[in-house]
Amino acid sequence: MRPITVSRSLGRKHPAPLRHVGRLGRAACFAAAAILTGCGPSQEDFHIEFATQYCALLFQCEDAAALAALGWTDEETCVADQSAVDTGETPYDRRAADECLSALADVTCADLDANTFPVVCAQVE
Repeated sequence: MRPITVSRSLGRKHPAPLRHVGRLGRAACFAAAAILTGCGPSQEDFHIEFATQYCALLFQCEDAAALAALGWTDEETCVADQSAVDTGETPYDRRAADECLSALADVTCADLDANTFPVVCAQVE
């Protein structure tokens, strides 16, 4: 068992090993905790960011008249419509969401025409 030391500045008892960890060690611990819990956007933020990227791609690749027929006269109306999702109690994978958003940036108009999206996006919810 390690000895317990008293921090002079705080007057509280701390286990000796923690006193020597320092900033980098604590940062590594927090980073490890983040990895274990899954990094990535919240479910709501994911839906907004996905809709933003998806709508930008639609307006780059699709005919404006076809988009207007769906009620989307600009990207903002598309994003508002596409991001309004009731997530409820849906299981959500933050790591897959982060990977999906990264992969979505590489989707081309040809991928959109072929309805081909990154496989990881199907693993988010």
